[in-house]
Amino acid sequence: MTWVRLDDKRAMHPKFRNSGFALRGLDEAAICQSAHDETDGVITDELLELIGFFHGLIPKAVHKLALGLCDLERWERKDGGYEIRDFLVYNPSRADLEAKREADRNRKRRQTDSTRIPDGFHEDSTMGSRHPVPSRPVPSRNYPPRPPLVGGTKRANGSNPRAVAVKAKAAKDAYNRSPEGIKRRQLESDLAAALAAGEVGSAAEFETQLAELGGVS
Repeated sequence: MTWVRLDDKRAMHPKFRNSGFALRGLDEAAICQSAHDETDGVITDELLELIGFFHGLIPKAVHKLALGLCDLERWERKDGGYEIRDFLVYNPSRADLEAKREADRNRKRRQTDSTRIPDGFHEDSTMGSRHPVPSRPVPSRNYPPRPPLVGGTKRANGSNPRAVAVKAKAAKDAYNRSPEGIKRRQLESDLAAALAAGEVGSAAEFETQLAELGGVS
């Protein structure tokens, strides 16, 4: 999860004072989405229209608001989208976030290595012996054999459970950050609300849109 930083003078800033809440709302929604997607303040036309869709705006209407933000010199029109001015003044760039994550991974790796026992057992185990007595199976337990670990995480059959889990989580996170994933989550939320309110017609419509969307939530 990432957080955004906003100037505490925004509420009375001259650029927004007479512009209305619609422009302010789009600006702040786009800032949050850009921080979530780590786009360094760039909002593509497709993402802009998706934000508008979730707030009940047709593409023409949300582009009109975006151009209004350009008139206020809050946004700039770019090829295929818009750029939020001063986004990187208040918020970290994607490169900075990647560097921080890599530093955190290295720190955790060093901590793990510093607590690892080279020969696999503590000095005080098995009464100080360097050759511990091998464990014996419990006769009452008949568990199937488990493939031995090689190098700490990789099993003898070639599988790496941790790597598989990390790869699956990364794929799911990437999907959830995509426009399709964002739209799916919103539709699922709308469907749940419609079912709770007993709005059968709306629920059926949301179910149809979800079926057409496909993918994995």
